[in-house]
Amino acid sequence: MTLRIGVDLGGTKIETVALAADGAERFRRRIDSPRGDYQATLDAIGSIVAAAEESCGEPGLVGIDVYLVETNQTATTGPGGFYQFTGLCAGTYTVQVLNPPPGMNPTTTTNRRPCT
Repeated sequence: MTLRIGVDLGGTKIETVALAADGAERFRRRIDSPRGDYQATLDAIGSIVAAAEESCGEPGLVGIDVYLVETNQTATTGPGGFYQFTGLCAGTYTVQVLNPPPGMNPTTTTNRRPCT
């Protein structure tokens, strides 16, 4: 089975949904976003993805390409759906999914702040 995990990171919440290969929802959880703490935000995303994988009994889909618009960088998701961009200033960035699997309809949210 192929588990697809989506993460919606907002200013006040992080929501994760896990979908089966047929698009059926298998897991959904929403938590408060840490504010002003990058590492706490990464940890929160990691924990909610891990909870989805544990609840569903399988790891999330690996190999989805993501694109960081403002810096023209790409990364590919690894185990658990994690990816990383390095050398960034603190701020808000736009990430797009480049090769969504069938049934995945990603959205892009842009909320830009200049680096200071």
